[in-house]
Amino acid sequence: MNKLLHYLLAMAAMLAVSTMSASELTSGSLTLLTPDGEMTFDVPQTGFTTQDFTSMGAADELVVKSFSVTASGTVSGVVLDASVYPQDSQSGEWMEFQLTDEGNGTWSAELDADFVEIFGAGAYTLEFYAKALDADGKTTIRLDNGGQNYKIMFALAEKVNAVTWLDNRAAEIWLNTSESSLEYRFNGDGTRNNETMPGATDMLAVNYFSMYYNLAEGASITDASLQYMIYPEGETSGNWNTISCNELSTLVSARKNTYRSSFNTAQLLTYGLQPGNYTLRVMFQLIDNNGKYHFLGKNNDNFLFHFSINEPADPAITGISMTISPTPGEKEFLWMEDFEEYESIYLEEPMEACSVDEVYIFYEGAPTDIKLCCMLQDTQGGELYRKEILTQPNAWGSASTEDPTEILDPEMLTQGESYTIIFWAEAIAPDGSTIYMNNDGDGFDVHFVYGTAGTGVIGDVSGDGKVDVSDVNDVINIILEINDASDYPGNADLTGDGKVDVSDVNEVINIILSN
Repeated sequence: MNKLLHYLLAMAAMLAVSTMSASELTSGSLTLLTPDGEMTFDVPQTGFTTQDFTSMGAADELVVKSFSVTASGTVSGVVLDASVYPQDSQSGEWMEFQLTDEGNGTWSAELDADFVEIFGAGAYTLEFYAKALDADGKTTIRLDNGGQNYKIMFALAEKVNAVTWLDNRAAEIWLNTSESSLEYRFNGDGTRNNETMPGATDMLAVNYFSMYYNLAEGASITDASLQYMIYPEGETSGNWNTISCNELSTLVSARKNTYRSSFNTAQLLTYGLQPGNYTLRVMFQLIDNNGKYHFLGKNNDNFLFHFSINEPADPAITGISMTISPTPGEKEFLWMEDFEEYESIYLEEPMEACSVDEVYIFYEGAPTDIKLCCMLQDTQGGELYRKEILTQPNAWGSASTEDPTEILDPEMLTQGESYTIIFWAEAIAPDGSTIYMNNDGDGFDVHFVYGTAGTGVIGDVSGDGKVDVSDVNDVINIILEINDASDYPGNADLTGDGKVDVSDVNEVINIILSN
């Protein structure tokens, strides 16, 4: 008897523990935008009365802002199941939304989902419930108003579409390859009137695109862009990238209420792609002043382009173009190519400041980290400091920057002293090595005197403010020891090698010829 009683007590204890540890969804909360504004509904286990907003007026949308539930015990995989259907129907297609475990038995999701985007005017029912898996990972538990689900009834107005795409020429895009420029036009139904594909190329760029559309009264566009992805042939998708319009929304026809958004600055799409076959997918996107998105080309095969990236040429830097602004003085446009002989530049006027205003570095192959380097040297050829100017690749086989960079450091320079700026370009080849364009190692040099007017001119040994044949004679007289270098106000050691000889005569002659 005692054994039987002990067994029954043990079974009762186990049942009590099992009952205490059973998991359940205890309550919930739903926030949505109704015809009466934003409202939050408590979602109990039972006793929820159907909410009917049909008589309160029709809405343009029904946005479910958020949903949360509380749970006891151990649950997993909590989801919200929801369906929207006409009131004269029994059910509709169910949508499922995953909730996130916030801890302390709370699961929630910020949805901001318009559940009626595809519906027209009429009376509808929103039906929903929550479900989860019990601790065993197999048993489904529900929060469903005692098996009746939760229902909210409402009415929709006839939608006024803020954006209407034109039937013809709703959008266009110009793609540039290394061989040609290709134009494509898209109609409002997503069809394309040009079937030519780029084919094999060294690069693919967007040179221009535009969208044409009508706007409803009171509507405006807050953002316009091209969305694109590139993925290898055989795959089906990649990551979306954005090119924003630099013309946001321009009225092109007041009579037809037609607007245009466009982009007209070339942007390279394929930098860094390995050789192979690829697919470019594009779609056009507008966002109106109510925050709604309008797409042209979403999930449309007519907005696909197939192309191949060729094997790249051997990496090389082929040219440098830059504009420098000496102060005082005028802008100097410098152009260097790797197959042309470079002649040193001697600035006639002293220079107290100098900026590199824009840089274009031309290249072949697919180098990275492309930059212009400059080094300042004193008269003895000693390095004072270096500066680097980074550039960004563009669509035309060049890398550029138009951000001015000051390259003189006054704290390291002395008034009246001569200096040299050495320029060169360098980049990283695909194999990790460094490639240069540096005038066979000598660099591209610009010689100047630091200071304001009156502090000296390079090559003006006599000090008369100009460089001419008399300065050649003065250097020769110093070499022949007819006169001493200290007798002249100008520096006769133009090469900076510590002595005055025939090489300095040649430097003065070069300055005269360059002027």
